[in-house]
Amino acid sequence: MKFLLFVILVMSVSLAEAQQLSVKSFRKLENDLSARGSEGRTDQNGDRCAIIKIVTTETGFDFDPDALGSMGSIQKKGEIWLYVPYGARRLTIRHAQLGMLRDYAYPERIEKACVYELVLTTGRVRTVVEEEIGGQWLVLTTEPEEAMVYIDEVYEAGESGRVQKFLPLGRHAYR
Repeated sequence: MKFLLFVILVMSVSLAEAQQLSVKSFRKLENDLSARGSEGRTDQNGDRCAIIKIVTTETGFDFDPDALGSMGSIQKKGEIWLYVPYGARRLTIRHAQLGMLRDYAYPERIEKACVYELVLTTGRVRTVVEEEIGGQWLVLTTEPEEAMVYIDEVYEAGESGRVQKFLPLGRHAYR
């Protein structure tokens, strides 16, 4: 029994660490009229959409609203504007590196032509560029030590009878 509890505890800790998307807060922005102005959109019934301003520094998200669908999204600096029809109830957020937040239920009713703010807490996405070597070292030991060495018809000075040079991959001539 203790072993089973231990396994459940370990699994829950690993799942908690894997969760890299969460909603910090959701609120209605009473003074924001973006949805009523020229930046607003209409849904398939001709009604004004609500805008959910998703505050995040990351990019590359996919949004899957409930059955009512979405009228698109726009990436802005520091936030993403998601257009949803009124009455929407939940949202799934996906990201290639950060994972998925499935079926987030809005804590309040989504109304026509209103603006909401969803603050999204995420892990960090790091891009690592690994440099490809693209060549290798040529090391020559000369006898006598003061011999002159040319690699691809270019003189290479050596020290104590040793010449070394990093060359790109391919064929090279030396003398």
